[in-house]
Amino acid sequence: FASAIVYYSTSPLSMIEASSNTAVTIGGNSLLVNTNLQASHSGTLTGLAGNTTYYYVVYVKDGSGNENITWPSTFKTN
Repeated sequence: FASAIVYYSTSPLSMIEASSNTAVTIGGNSLLVNTNLQASHSGTLTGLAGNTTYYYVVYVKDGSGNENITWPSTFKTN
């Protein structure tokens, strides 16, 4: 079970590695999918431009504080 945030942008996302005192910093827009610890998540991105490529990553954190970020990927709107 984990919480989830989707980060997205029309340009490649910037990610700054964590240090012992700070969490990972990810540039771009974000959609907080769910702060509750759940087994699955869903969310809706609104206001996206047509015929545009978006870059995205998904950040998840479980109840024990373990974090994971997906490999950066893209999608294109119609």
